[in-house]
Amino acid sequence: GYTGERSSQGEAHGQGTQTWPNGDRYEGTWQDGKRHGTGKSTLANGERYVGPYANDRRHGKVRARGGSHGLGGLTDADAWLSSAQGHYEWPNGDRFEGE
Repeated sequence: GYTGERSSQGEAHGQGTQTWPNGDRYEGTWQDGKRHGTGKSTLANGERYVGPYANDRRHGKVRARGGSHGLGGLTDADAWLSSAQGHYEWPNGDRFEGE
């Protein structure tokens, strides 16, 4: 569930944390019930994204590198990569910094 600041309508608004039943978690800024601003998402498997959100989605474009994670090309941040202002981490410690 959600813990944190709420709007007068009861929606997540301001700083807060949402944990979903599957173990995924978001900590950061909310606006009108949506992730918006700076935040950190941690998946149940340990993968983590830290960076900006807009309208409930990771925000920005990133250039992904190939390698053991099978990444390559230009993609949007919603593909669980970092944005220009953020980074993405895998459970094994590998880290990708936005370019």
